[in-house]
Amino acid sequence: MKKALLILIGCSIAVICTAVIIWQHSFWFKRTIKIGLLHSQTGPMAINEQRLLNAELMAIDEINAQGGIHGRKLQPIIANGASDELTFEKEALRLITQEKVEVLVGCWLSAGRKRVKDVVEKYNNLLLYPVNYEGLEESHNIMYSGATPNQYIIPGVTWCFNNVGKRFFLIGTDSLISHALHKIIEMHVLALDGEIVGQQYIKVNEKITGNHIQKILESNPEMIINTINGDTNISFFRELLQAGISSEQVPTMSVRMSQADFDQFELKSIIGAYVLFNYAAESQYPFNIRFIENYKKRYGKDARIGESGQSAYSIVHMWAQAYQQAESSKPEDIIPIMKRLTYQSPSGIIYFAENQNCWQDSIISKLAYNGDLMPIWKSVGNIRPEIYPAYLTKNEWNDFLTSLYEGWGKRWSAP
Repeated sequence: MKKALLILIGCSIAVICTAVIIWQHSFWFKRTIKIGLLHSQTGPMAINEQRLLNAELMAIDEINAQGGIHGRKLQPIIANGASDELTFEKEALRLITQEKVEVLVGCWLSAGRKRVKDVVEKYNNLLLYPVNYEGLEESHNIMYSGATPNQYIIPGVTWCFNNVGKRFFLIGTDSLISHALHKIIEMHVLALDGEIVGQQYIKVNEKITGNHIQKILESNPEMIINTINGDTNISFFRELLQAGISSEQVPTMSVRMSQADFDQFELKSIIGAYVLFNYAAESQYPFNIRFIENYKKRYGKDARIGESGQSAYSIVHMWAQAYQQAESSKPEDIIPIMKRLTYQSPSGIIYFAENQNCWQDSIISKLAYNGDLMPIWKSVGNIRPEIYPAYLTKNEWNDFLTSLYEGWGKRWSAP
């Protein structure tokens, strides 16, 4: 009797354990995977970041349509960074600690990314950052699919020096990205035996006025390098036009604009302007044609995507592939796999270097009179990403960044 009772109890425990395992298995595979999409939906950066958000949502829907990850659907949790670095930090913290997202995708300005970097490192989460940036940063908790300076700004300045002129004026946003890029440009121009004849910075919410343009005229540059972010670019080109300065007279090369921005401008204000790219939307690469068609079908026939949008789309797909293989969202499990992946993106086959940045093409285009972009130079093959330009040591670059941060009152942009 006693033996039978023990057998019965043992069987009951086995049944209960099996039921728990089945329930856990069912729960794991049925629950969604939360993915945080952190972008500015208000403020001057909303014009840029909405396209990234659109592309990420499109990628998520495609992944879900293919069955998700191990049968689990991705659930986007959208947060507004409001073009403010402290808001990005607060929202990243909320997404990770309250919404329990397994990955973050987003940011545009480097000031916001710096704040989010601190959060993902503290909580061992992962940020997917899809925008061209200044480099000068390493993190075990970030994958960077945008370009580093040696993949866009250094080739661009070199081309200008050889084909346009040797006297440069620099204008940018009064934040980390522009100050860092200007420092890199200064040292590169000096190495080329050129000259920086002047530079100025515009607050994030400031509009360009005639006074800004007058400073450019007084310096008599042969080339303007524009690192302005967001919709301030609209007033910049408008004021240049009103001052009678066309890009045929004093050429402008823009670093932080893309094909998708041009609909916001009066066409005649940007005719002849040069733009630095790592992706050409007009490419006849078959995957890109399908990508553009699907994007327009989803967001309208006049919708434009831009290089950061296609970069955001691609990195979400790459992360999903890595998650599928790792069966884990932990950075220490995901990142080694992401560094081994290749992905057929709209810009061609992309892959990460050991430093967690992507190899990239570099493209210089010029805006024609009919509004079309004319590629005028392209790198021979992909360029390996370099985080720290060799003009300074890593420690010297970090000291430079610290001086900016301290000078702005422990912020990454001017208050």
